[in-house]
Amino acid sequence: MTLNSQRTKIVATIGPKTANQNTLKKMYFAGMSVARLNGSHNTLIWHKN
Repeated sequence: MTLNSQRTKIVATIGPKTANQNTLKKMYFAGMSVARLNGSHNTLIWHKN
């Protein structure tokens, strides 16, 4: 592995279409390093769940 590939991170935004367990697993195994929540799509209660 080269130095650049070790530092590369993939940040994925979690929203209504990606908030299920199967999709999150696929994203993780595809190389997702960080998950970020976009708070503008739903309510605070939705995000807590």
